[in-house]
Amino acid sequence: MTTLIIDCCQDGLIVGLFNQEGAIVSSIIEPMKRGQAEALMPAVSELLAFDPETTQMPEIDRIIVTHGVGSFVGARVGLAGAQGLAIVTGAPVYPVSTLTVWAWEALKANDDPQTDLSNGLTVILPGGREEVFFQTFRWTAVDGSDRAETPTLQFGSQNVRWRPIATHDARAVKETELKDHISLTQTCVFTSHMLTSRLGFLTPEASKPTNSIIVFDCFPSFESYWRAAENGEPKDTITPLYVRPPDAKPARPLLQVDCAPQQS
Repeated sequence: MTTLIIDCCQDGLIVGLFNQEGAIVSSIIEPMKRGQAEALMPAVSELLAFDPETTQMPEIDRIIVTHGVGSFVGARVGLAGAQGLAIVTGAPVYPVSTLTVWAWEALKANDDPQTDLSNGLTVILPGGREEVFFQTFRWTAVDGSDRAETPTLQFGSQNVRWRPIATHDARAVKETELKDHISLTQTCVFTSHMLTSRLGFLTPEASKPTNSIIVFDCFPSFESYWRAAENGEPKDTITPLYVRPPDAKPARPLLQVDCAPQQS
């Protein structure tokens, strides 16, 4: 199964291609805050070695795309690109949340015996406007049973024993209110040291509110996107995961003017 991964929700353009054995064979990762709309399809064409002269699209069996949370514009760009490719290739589209992707990344990176994830974790992403997006996850075995020990991740999708399950929908709160919404016993996962420090989690005088903090200053591994979609279902219609109202305001209605001639 050849799988294409697209993520435009974060501060970058992330596209990757998995082969039938589940190994990443090629990828393009470019940090960017804007410009994904112009860069996405050229990057996909380069990744797939698309020949515009023959107009032959390489075979794609599945498309995984993030539909939020993150950049509102990026979410729409990624979804439009994925659904356009789905029309051309006939491949099903699997939407995944960036929060779920980061939960998998934290599970994958948990090779430190002092990092305890048994009480679950909360993934925290910057939301702009002095807000953060967050979601809490617990661990459930693939067979549906609960686990009590620290989860581990086996490499290769067929060996995965545990998966993160969200305990509530994604939410957006003010940065100053975050500590009122997280548990004192859960690990917090951040994607920026700057955000972590600004929220007071890394300052020496701050009392650490959780038993552990994991900070990533990078993009997720492609394997985490793959795993985030493993238990999902393909969707014909995908709604962006905004969590809060978009920043853009709706256009005002046009002023109607009566242009009929006036009789004197």
